[in-house]
Amino acid sequence: MREFYSSPNIDTHIDFNQGTNVEKFLQTADFESFFDWGDLNLSTKEENEISLITYDNYGRKSNTINYSVIYQNKDLSLDVNDYRFNPVNLGGKKLISRQGDWDVKVNSYNAKCQLFAQQTSDFVLENNFNTVMNAGMIFKDENDDVRSLIDEKQLIAYDSTGGKVDKVTDVADAWDSDEGILLQLNGLNLPGEYSSELTWTLVDSDM
Repeated sequence: MREFYSSPNIDTHIDFNQGTNVEKFLQTADFESFFDWGDLNLSTKEENEISLITYDNYGRKSNTINYSVIYQNKDLSLDVNDYRFNPVNLGGKKLISRQGDWDVKVNSYNAKCQLFAQQTSDFVLENNFNTVMNAGMIFKDENDDVRSLIDEKQLIAYDSTGGKVDKVTDVADAWDSDEGILLQLNGLNLPGEYSSELTWTLVDSDM
Protein backbone atom coordinates (compact mmCIF):
# COMPACT_ATOMS: atom_id res chain seq x y z
CA MET A 1 0.00 0.00 0.00
CA ARG A 2 1.21 3.50 -0.75
CA GLU A 3 0.08 6.69 0.99
CA PHE A 4 -0.10 10.16 -0.51
CA TYR A 5 -0.49 13.32 1.55
CA SER A 6 -1.16 16.85 0.39
CA SER A 7 -1.75 20.26 1.92
CA PRO A 8 -2.58 23.72 0.49
CA ASN A 9 1.07 24.69 1.02
CA ILE A 10 2.41 22.28 -1.63
CA ASP A 11 1.52 21.80 -5.31
CA THR A 12 1.40 17.98 -5.45
CA HIS A 13 0.76 14.95 -3.29
CA ILE A 14 3.77 13.53 -1.46
CA ASP A 15 4.30 9.77 -1.66
CA PHE A 16 5.35 8.40 1.74
CA ASN A 17 5.53 4.82 0.41
CA GLN A 18 4.66 3.06 3.66
CA GLY A 19 5.52 -0.62 3.30
CA THR A 20 2.58 -2.73 4.46
CA ASN A 21 1.71 -6.41 4.47
CA VAL A 22 -0.83 -6.79 1.65
CA GLU A 23 -2.58 -9.71 3.31
CA LYS A 24 -3.62 -7.47 6.18
CA PHE A 25 -5.72 -5.33 3.85
CA LEU A 26 -7.80 -8.07 2.27
CA GLN A 27 -10.36 -6.92 4.80
CA THR A 28 -11.03 -3.74 6.75
CA ALA A 29 -8.37 -3.06 9.36
CA ASP A 30 -7.05 -0.24 11.51
CA PHE A 31 -3.56 1.07 10.92
CA GLU A 32 -1.30 3.91 12.02
CA SER A 33 0.41 6.27 9.63
CA PHE A 34 2.99 9.02 10.13
CA PHE A 35 3.95 11.95 7.94
CA ASP A 36 6.77 14.45 8.09
CA TRP A 37 5.59 17.90 9.15
CA GLY A 38 8.37 19.64 7.24
CA ASP A 39 7.79 17.77 3.96
CA LEU A 40 4.22 19.04 3.84
CA ASN A 41 5.37 22.58 4.64
CA LEU A 42 2.76 22.89 7.37
CA SER A 43 2.28 25.89 9.62
CA THR A 44 3.32 25.65 13.26
CA LYS A 45 1.05 28.58 14.21
CA GLU A 46 -2.25 27.99 12.40
CA GLU A 47 -4.65 25.13 11.69
CA ASN A 48 -3.65 23.02 8.69
CA GLU A 49 -5.85 21.14 6.20
CA ILE A 50 -4.47 17.76 5.03
CA SER A 51 -5.74 15.20 2.50
CA LEU A 52 -4.88 11.48 2.58
CA ILE A 53 -5.27 8.99 -0.30
CA THR A 54 -4.07 5.37 -0.34
CA TYR A 55 -3.42 3.03 -3.27
CA ASP A 56 -2.91 -0.72 -3.25
CA ASN A 57 -0.48 -2.63 -5.48
CA TYR A 58 -3.10 -2.80 -8.22
CA GLY A 59 -3.55 0.97 -8.34
CA ARG A 60 -6.96 0.91 -6.68
CA LYS A 61 -7.60 4.21 -4.95
CA SER A 62 -9.25 4.83 -1.61
CA ASN A 63 -11.61 7.65 -0.82
CA THR A 64 -9.93 10.93 0.12
CA ILE A 65 -9.81 11.69 3.84
CA ASN A 66 -9.64 15.37 4.70
CA TYR A 67 -8.77 16.48 8.20
CA SER A 68 -7.30 19.37 10.17
CA VAL A 69 -4.19 19.27 12.30
CA ILE A 70 -2.60 21.77 14.67
CA TYR A 71 1.06 21.71 15.58
CA GLN A 72 1.45 20.98 19.29
CA ASN A 73 4.55 22.66 20.63
CA LYS A 74 3.59 22.13 24.27
CA ASP A 75 0.49 21.62 26.35
CA LEU A 76 -0.27 22.08 30.04
CA SER A 77 -3.59 21.77 31.86
CA LEU A 78 -5.05 20.73 35.20
CA ASP A 79 -8.10 18.63 36.10
CA VAL A 80 -9.48 19.13 39.61
CA ASN A 81 -12.82 18.57 41.34
CA ASP A 82 -14.56 19.33 44.61
CA TYR A 83 -12.97 17.43 47.50
CA ARG A 84 -13.81 16.49 51.07
CA PHE A 85 -12.02 15.74 54.32
CA ASN A 86 -13.04 12.93 56.66
CA PRO A 87 -15.72 13.71 59.26
CA VAL A 88 -14.61 15.15 62.60
CA ASN A 89 -16.12 13.51 65.67
CA LEU A 90 -14.42 15.58 68.36
CA GLY A 91 -12.77 18.97 68.40
CA GLY A 92 -9.28 19.81 69.56
CA LYS A 93 -6.01 20.28 67.73
CA LYS A 94 -5.49 17.48 65.22
CA LEU A 95 -4.88 16.71 61.55
CA ILE A 96 -7.78 15.39 59.47
CA SER A 97 -7.04 13.25 56.41
CA ARG A 98 -8.67 13.44 52.99
CA GLN A 99 -11.86 11.53 52.21
CA GLY A 100 -11.76 9.24 49.18
CA ASP A 101 -9.54 9.74 46.16
CA TRP A 102 -8.45 13.26 45.36
CA ASP A 103 -7.86 13.16 41.62
CA VAL A 104 -5.53 16.09 40.96
CA LYS A 105 -4.37 15.45 37.40
CA VAL A 106 -1.72 17.41 35.52
CA ASN A 107 -1.87 16.93 31.74
CA SER A 108 1.36 17.87 30.00
CA TYR A 109 3.28 17.60 26.77
CA ASN A 110 6.83 18.91 26.35
CA ALA A 111 6.44 21.13 29.42
CA LYS A 112 8.18 21.35 32.77
CA CYS A 113 5.75 22.55 35.40
CA GLN A 114 5.08 23.50 39.01
CA LEU A 115 1.76 23.10 40.83
CA PHE A 116 0.83 25.42 43.69
CA ALA A 117 -2.17 25.40 46.04
CA GLN A 118 -3.60 28.01 48.40
CA GLN A 119 -6.63 28.17 50.66
CA THR A 120 -8.33 31.40 49.62
CA SER A 121 -11.34 31.50 51.96
CA ASP A 122 -12.25 30.51 55.52
CA PHE A 123 -14.17 27.33 56.30
CA VAL A 124 -17.71 28.60 56.85
CA LEU A 125 -20.77 26.74 58.09
CA GLU A 126 -23.09 25.83 55.22
CA ASN A 127 -26.27 27.24 56.81
CA ASN A 128 -24.61 30.14 58.63
CA PHE A 129 -21.84 31.95 56.77
CA ASN A 130 -21.04 33.99 59.89
CA THR A 131 -19.76 30.85 61.63
CA VAL A 132 -16.13 30.20 60.76
CA MET A 133 -14.38 26.93 61.52
CA ASN A 134 -11.27 27.11 63.66
CA ALA A 135 -9.22 25.21 61.09
CA GLY A 136 -7.17 25.57 57.93
CA MET A 137 -5.56 23.50 55.21
CA ILE A 138 -1.90 22.57 55.36
CA PHE A 139 0.53 20.71 53.12
CA LYS A 140 2.66 17.99 54.69
CA ASP A 141 5.49 16.61 52.55
CA GLU A 142 7.29 13.26 52.68
CA ASN A 143 9.81 14.71 55.15
CA ASP A 144 6.99 15.65 57.57
CA ASP A 145 7.56 19.35 56.93
CA VAL A 146 4.25 21.20 57.37
CA ARG A 147 3.36 24.42 55.54
CA SER A 148 0.14 26.39 55.91
CA LEU A 149 -1.91 26.93 52.75
CA ILE A 150 -3.60 29.96 54.29
CA ASP A 151 -0.70 32.39 54.35
CA GLU A 152 0.43 31.96 50.75
CA LYS A 153 0.40 29.49 47.87
CA GLN A 154 2.66 26.49 48.41
CA LEU A 155 4.48 24.31 45.91
CA ILE A 156 2.95 20.84 46.15
CA ALA A 157 4.27 19.10 43.02
CA TYR A 158 6.59 19.66 40.08
CA ASP A 159 7.87 17.99 36.92
CA SER A 160 11.42 18.93 35.92
CA THR A 161 11.71 16.52 33.00
CA GLY A 162 9.15 17.62 30.41
CA GLY A 163 9.60 15.47 27.30
CA LYS A 164 7.76 15.16 23.98
CA VAL A 165 5.24 12.64 25.23
CA ASP A 166 1.68 13.10 26.50
CA LYS A 167 1.67 12.64 30.27
CA VAL A 168 -1.12 12.50 32.84
CA THR A 169 0.17 12.76 36.41
CA ASP A 170 -2.19 12.23 39.34
CA VAL A 171 -0.43 14.32 41.98
CA ALA A 172 -2.42 12.94 44.92
CA ASP A 173 -1.40 9.35 44.09
CA ALA A 174 2.02 10.12 45.54
CA TRP A 175 0.58 11.10 48.94
CA ASP A 176 0.13 8.70 51.85
CA SER A 177 -3.03 9.17 53.90
CA ASP A 178 -1.13 11.33 56.41
CA GLU A 179 0.67 13.38 53.75
CA GLY A 180 -0.28 15.94 51.14
CA ILE A 181 -3.12 18.38 51.71
CA LEU A 182 -4.69 17.87 55.14
CA LEU A 183 -7.07 19.77 57.41
CA GLN A 184 -5.55 21.23 60.57
CA LEU A 185 -8.08 21.63 63.39
CA ASN A 186 -7.07 24.29 65.89
CA GLY A 187 -9.82 23.96 68.49
CA LEU A 188 -13.48 23.22 69.15
CA ASN A 189 -16.08 23.97 66.48
CA LEU A 190 -19.85 23.95 66.17
CA PRO A 191 -21.25 20.80 64.51
CA GLY A 192 -22.23 21.03 60.86
CA GLU A 193 -20.84 20.97 57.34
CA TYR A 194 -18.22 23.56 56.46
CA SER A 195 -16.76 24.53 53.09
CA SER A 196 -13.79 26.53 51.86
CA GLU A 197 -12.04 27.34 48.59
CA LEU A 198 -8.74 25.93 47.39
CA THR A 199 -7.06 27.76 44.50
CA TRP A 200 -4.73 25.82 42.22
CA THR A 201 -1.99 27.47 40.14
CA LEU A 202 -0.21 25.45 37.42
CA VAL A 203 2.90 27.18 36.10
CA ASP A 204 4.99 26.44 33.03
CA SER A 205 8.43 26.46 34.67
CA ASP A 206 10.17 26.74 31.27
CA MET A 207 8.93 30.30 31.02
